[in-house]
Amino acid sequence: MQRSCRRQGCYSRKLKSFHSIKNEEKCVALKRLSLLILFLYAKIVLVKFLLPIIIISLIAIGFIFTTSQNKTPSLQQPATSTQKEEGTVVTGYEGKVLAGNTSPLLDFVKADYDKALLENKIILLYFYADWCPICRVEAPNELYPAFDELTNAGVIGFRVNYNDSNTDEDEKALAKQFGITYQHTKVILKNGIEAVKSMETWDKEQYLQEINKAIAQ
Repeated sequence: MQRSCRRQGCYSRKLKSFHSIKNEEKCVALKRLSLLILFLYAKIVLVKFLLPIIIISLIAIGFIFTTSQNKTPSLQQPATSTQKEEGTVVTGYEGKVLAGNTSPLLDFVKADYDKALLENKIILLYFYADWCPICRVEAPNELYPAFDELTNAGVIGFRVNYNDSNTDEDEKALAKQFGITYQHTKVILKNGIEAVKSMETWDKEQYLQEINKAIAQ
């Protein structure tokens, strides 16, 4: 009798344990199902509300890009002498034009310099270093506007790289020839002979004054 009770008690405990495990598995399954439903609902909401916004944004960007590409050249302001873009070339010279029309200011090229010497032009050499703060202010704000105002075909200028990463062997030789020891030095030549040499900072008026003085000599 006692053995029978023990067996029944043991069986009852096993049955309870089995039902407990089954209930836990059901809970886990329900949690997973709930998370899946929540994820699907969130995805549907995102697609429903965000997709139209994304499509409208892409259409707007494409319209703006197309409009900007189709602007006619007639709407653009024509360039003046002071708005001249670097990179244009004067006929007969290789260097890029930095300023000026009748009296051009060019990036230094030895062939252009030799040509100017042969033509007995008034030559201004500006020894420029790209790391020099004075050069970077003086050249575009004083030197370039001065050449934009010059109207003498017998005048030409060269921006000569000096002691920076752009300096080539011809420019080094030129600096040595004129004894250049400092950036933003100016040298004015007449008939191939040095007429002016200065390490001072010049404004536009002084550039014009010194060049016109060399012309008049």
